[in-house]
Amino acid sequence: MAAFAGRLASGRLFGRTTSGAAVVQLPVFTRVAAYQSPDGQIELDAVAEGATPWLVEVKWRNRPVSRADIAAFADKARTVAGRLQLAGAPTLWVVSGGGFKPSALSYAADAGILVRGAQDVQELAELLGVRFGK
Repeated sequence: MAAFAGRLASGRLFGRTTSGAAVVQLPVFTRVAAYQSPDGQIELDAVAEGATPWLVEVKWRNRPVSRADIAAFADKARTVAGRLQLAGAPTLWVVSGGGFKPSALSYAADAGILVRGAQDVQELAELLGVRFGK
């Protein structure tokens, strides 16, 4: 995510369009790091701070992400955003190696949460010239 650096990418890689024709400008982040609460109860795979903060959950298991998984992430993200006092409403992004259940996709779309699979993230990594860690 540090390599986003204001570059352009296909909106399709972030679920912004189905045609792939739309281009989005990626944000510039001042800091990208995993988050763990002091009590160890809340973890996020990435908190990307900048003018437009992003909070990220990565699910690399062999089953599709459920609606409950995304709802739990959204709850964690709200808590973390409040604790860190992030500027503005963060963009929430869930990446899954096992895909998404239809109910998860519907919930994410209604909540404005970005959801992408490993293949899209691999394509994004190649575009940005970075190594994608699986």
